[in-house]
Formats: sequence, C-alpha cells, structure tokens
Amino acid sequence: MYYVRADGNDANGGTNPDNDALATLTAAIAAAADGDYIDVGPGSFAGADVTKSITILGAMQGTPGNDWPNGSVTEITSP
Repeated sequence: MYYVRADGNDANGGTNPDNDALATLTAAIAAAADGDYIDVGPGSFAGADVTKSITILGAMQGTPGNDWPNGSVTEITSP
C-alpha cells in the first residue's frame, strides 16, 4: 500500500500515511507494482498516467456508504 497526501513529499517512501506519504499520484504509481493499492487522502491531485494494474482508493474509502462499488474506490486496470 502506498499513500498520497496533500502534505506528503515525493522524496518519501509512501508507506505510512502519517509521516511517509507521497505528494503526487505520479510518484505513487511509479513506486507501485501491479496488484498494489494506492490510498489517496483528501485534496486535489493532478492527473497521472496509469500504466499498471493497480487499485486507487479514494479519500472516503472505509466510510460506511462510500466503499466500492457505490462510493469512492476506483480500480484502474491497464489495457
């Protein structure tokens, strides 16, 4: 699992949401391997090219009524 937060830093490893989060989706996708998850916290993040089969979890994931398939979880699969 990799974490992206508005207060993250792309020099981090992305493995802890509290003190090691990444700042961009691009950095998280680069670090991830096929089958990995990326947890994106609240905020606005620029677009990124997804070239791997990964799952991106939105900010409200885990909140009752917001889980997949009806909420903010998006699964991205490469063509």
